[in-house]
Amino acid sequence: MELQDRLHHLIELSGATEREVATLTGLSPQAINFLGSGSRDNPTLKTLNRIAGVFSVSLDWLANGIGKAPAGAEISRAIEEARRAHAAKPPAPSGRADTPVPPDTSRDSITGAGG
Repeated sequence: MELQDRLHHLIELSGATEREVATLTGLSPQAINFLGSGSRDNPTLKTLNRIAGVFSVSLDWLANGIGKAPAGAEISRAIEEARRAHAAKPPAPSGRADTPVPPDTSRDSITGAGG
């Protein structure tokens, strides 16, 4: 069984979609698709760790097939935990928080400078 087969196995057992796995791992849907199709045969350790973490499987099993394959109930529990953790995260900033705020000129009238 190759990495792509193990990834498909996890996705199938979890009932998740590739897109959901991408969201939960913080990877792009394309990255998950490439791994699942075998187009990318040398993923980074960071990528493998993210996937192993979401499914609560050992890195050895995911990367190399070493050890016992996880059971369906274990995968279901792990994906539900990942979904809850993801839902509990605060939303990412919209990018507008870095927009400079214009100076408050309303104080000028209070101090008498504006009027």
